[in-house]
Amino acid sequence: MIATDLKPFRIVEDLGFRHFVHCLDPQYILPSGYTLKNVLLKNIFEEIGLKLRMILKKITYCAVSIDCWTSLVNDQYLTITCHFVTSNLEIKSVVLSTYNLLKDIRDTSVIIEKTLLEVLTYWDILGKTVCFVTKNDDSMIRACESLKKPHLPCFDDTLSLIVQDALSEDRIKDILAKSNRIVTFFKSSSTAYAKLKLAQGTEPINLKKEMPTRWNSCYEMISRILEIKDVVSETLLSIKGAPSPLGAEEISALMDLKELLEPFDSATNLASANNIVTISHIIPASQDIYRRLANMNTSLRTKEGQNICLLLMSQVSHRLFPYEKHTAARIATLLDPRFKKEGFRNNYAAEQAVLALENQVATTLHTCKQYSDEKAHDQRHTMYSFMKEKHTKEIESSKMDAVVPIQQYFEAEHAQENLCPLEFWKAQTSQWEPMLKCTFKYLCIPAVSTDSERMFCKTGAINSDRRAILKPPSIDMLLFVRKNQWVLDT
Repeated sequence: MIATDLKPFRIVEDLGFRHFVHCLDPQYILPSGYTLKNVLLKNIFEEIGLKLRMILKKITYCAVSIDCWTSLVNDQYLTITCHFVTSNLEIKSVVLSTYNLLKDIRDTSVIIEKTLLEVLTYWDILGKTVCFVTKNDDSMIRACESLKKPHLPCFDDTLSLIVQDALSEDRIKDILAKSNRIVTFFKSSSTAYAKLKLAQGTEPINLKKEMPTRWNSCYEMISRILEIKDVVSETLLSIKGAPSPLGAEEISALMDLKELLEPFDSATNLASANNIVTISHIIPASQDIYRRLANMNTSLRTKEGQNICLLLMSQVSHRLFPYEKHTAARIATLLDPRFKKEGFRNNYAAEQAVLALENQVATTLHTCKQYSDEKAHDQRHTMYSFMKEKHTKEIESSKMDAVVPIQQYFEAEHAQENLCPLEFWKAQTSQWEPMLKCTFKYLCIPAVSTDSERMFCKTGAINSDRRAILKPPSIDMLLFVRKNQWVLDT
């Protein structure tokens, strides 16, 4: 309960909680806060750790998402989350560590690299890790490069950078600042807020304030204001000293901005979903955003909206289109039966992705054949030239063998939009087994570092005023138990 709800260990000292437990069972003796933290939490932490080690021992591939954050007492942490596909073709995620970063090194990339190496080595998954997913941070990228592992920029973070660039335009900044002042006024005045609710009648809509750390909070703020814009204006005009309401041109600009941000919000929600395949959405979502922006450009109401639209299209081209060159993203798109080659921007990009998939499947086939040959022929006499030629032909043969099932897969009917790709592959026959192996490798990769960021948010609750004295080991154990409780049921 302490880990799930992120309650302080001192809850057992609270009179209300003690009375509640006494009502449930007068004979039950509550453990002390010390016992909770140093005995019970540690025991369940170790139990989950033992079971998790056995699970990770069985997997072949995994991806790792990471994110940095700072506690209330100014400690630096790195939350490391592992993602993998089980033998039953289900996506699972586990928090490996919320690690107190080393403080004796100035270069952040070196700190991250050493921490990652230590954690992944401890769990024995360094060789199984196929990709790191992090924010577009130079230190993160350098750490991944030092470990010689592919790096996938967090799709959500990339979308955020695009939107933030657009929202930094002077005219838009002024309108958003005015909108924020209006929301702040209602939030800070109970009388004004009561009038606003009363003017709406039944089922009133609450205004939302923009949060600097979440770009989509700006989209939510705009949506709420526009939904009740007339009532907001009337209420402001009826209150002495209230901010001036938004003018007609400002309302039109907000309407344009809402339409422009909607594709980004949809893509963010889709890519941030938990326990489903998300990496295969990156490339199709990027193309969808660009096309929707291009189609709406001529229908926008204001000059500000048209300028923002052109800026967004330029940024999408600059920041999102490069995902088509990322091996993991393009192979994952092909392996999603809902998208296949149709998920790409053009035929050239699709064919380049197909070549990458063919090479990957051929490598898998060749590895299997090589293993089989080594078992059948323990002594291979490679001193003879004809044996080397035979070995070369085996590699070429593997690539030819890869082409046939891939082509058959592309010619098959596309899956329904609501079908999970892993459900599709679970139902396939052995003829596509080499491609099935690739699904374990690529479809486990998340599109975003959402899990790490969620741990960041949850730790904000852990590091409340009542819990600011928590030591790093306790924070690590709490978040580990909270995220990984499903392991106990395996």
